[in-house]
Amino acid sequence: LVVYIVSGSSLQPALIGAIGAGVLIAVLRLVRRQSLQQVVSGFVGVAFCAWFASRTGNAGDFYLPGLLINVAYGTALAISCLVGHPLLGYAVGAATGDLTGWRQVPEQRRAYALATWFFVAVFFLRLLVQVPLYLADMVAALGTAKLFMGWPLFALAAFLAYRVISKARREAPVPVPAAPDDGA
Repeated sequence: LVVYIVSGSSLQPALIGAIGAGVLIAVLRLVRRQSLQQVVSGFVGVAFCAWFASRTGNAGDFYLPGLLINVAYGTALAISCLVGHPLLGYAVGAATGDLTGWRQVPEQRRAYALATWFFVAVFFLRLLVQVPLYLADMVAALGTAKLFMGWPLFALAAFLAYRVISKARREAPVPVPAAPDDGA
């Protein structure tokens, strides 16, 4: 984004800058002997977006795959809530070793639905702000909005979800199944 603005809205230097930043981060992680897993996945995403924008010749298209991902995630999460199976419940259930126990407790079902809606709001708020900027070809504003609506907004949703879920899990825990009677 910075290279795009400094170069007078030139696509080629911005694409080189994006790829160069990814390589620099990878090198720094290697020097620090840190995992490259997140760097590689992020770099693949940046490289794909750069390739896509270079093919269309439109700098705004660098952000199009991200917009489409927001549509997909937001829609999947919203549908999961609307059908009564919020995906966040299954994710936390898988992480805690009880995939579906939370479904037995109405307070937890409501908490997981609300927490999932927080993330739906993030994805659709991004679209509400960023799609008009994309359509207006306001690339610098779009890139800035993407930065501010990225991790900060996601972290806020995660914090709110954590608060709601942890309260429900504490106040209305999943009942522990009774041990089977061995007839002794």
